[in-house]
Amino acid sequence: MIPRVLPFFIALPLLLISCDRKNPAAPVTRTPAEISVALAKRGYIPPAGSRIRRELTIVMNDSVLRVEAGGKRTLGITSNISTDTEDLEFISDTKVRRIASRLKTGRAVIGGTTRTVPDSVSDFRLDGKPVIIEKKDGVWMASMETGTADLQARRFINDIAEAFNLESDVETYGETPRKVGEKWDVHPTRSKILGEVRNLSGSQSMEFVRIEDFRGTPCAMLRAVIDLKGEGGEFSGQSVRMRFRGDVTILRSLKDMLDLQSSFSGIVTLDSTTAPGTTLHVEGTTYIMDQTTVTPP
Repeated sequence: MIPRVLPFFIALPLLLISCDRKNPAAPVTRTPAEISVALAKRGYIPPAGSRIRRELTIVMNDSVLRVEAGGKRTLGITSNISTDTEDLEFISDTKVRRIASRLKTGRAVIGGTTRTVPDSVSDFRLDGKPVIIEKKDGVWMASMETGTADLQARRFINDIAEAFNLESDVETYGETPRKVGEKWDVHPTRSKILGEVRNLSGSQSMEFVRIEDFRGTPCAMLRAVIDLKGEGGEFSGQSVRMRFRGDVTILRSLKDMLDLQSSFSGIVTLDSTTAPGTTLHVEGTTYIMDQTTVTPP
């Protein structure tokens, strides 16, 4: 059970993401359809002393931007690149130390005026600040290692603990061993494929395509087709409504029971009320790459 708890990527003016898409490694090993393998195990975490690094890159290029205020509509174009990094240190089977950081760049052209997000800008309240996730009386809880969290940081911290308790891998892949070629649906309210996006509705279908070698590790290659709506982040104090439509490719380690690589390609739509009588809409093709490196004890 290793949840995806990378911070969310909303930025003014709802600019998103960066990464080059890469094709998965060519399959070198195939498993007959009659052989079943376990993809997830409830309560599983890596052995004490293990370290995991995750890098999430999101790209949204030349997306349509629409601002409506006072009965007037203004159109524009926006592009954004965001890179989030998360380091997890498994101190014991009940204690994990986490540090995350975020970098982003972006540009928006609205009404002939260009606005830019400078290089290496971060608005993430927990940027570089250690968080301790600890299991007490069977429940995972999270808190800052030092200092006091403000309201926004507290929300991120609560999301981290919730993700550990949800057992999202089990909800997505199931505990029963699966066969190559098997297909199944994931209920949107139990899915964490979109990280911290809340109140999900829609559909998510999964397929176990094959087993292949990735970085010398046997992995299940899975595909997901999603059409999910939800809420996440905040813009001017208002939750952002969002929709993700597209395909996800996942390479999941059969040894470590975690996703070593996942990529999303599709259309993302974002809507928010930025002020009374003012709405913001962004829609465009988006690419997301999530890569994980495991260092054993």
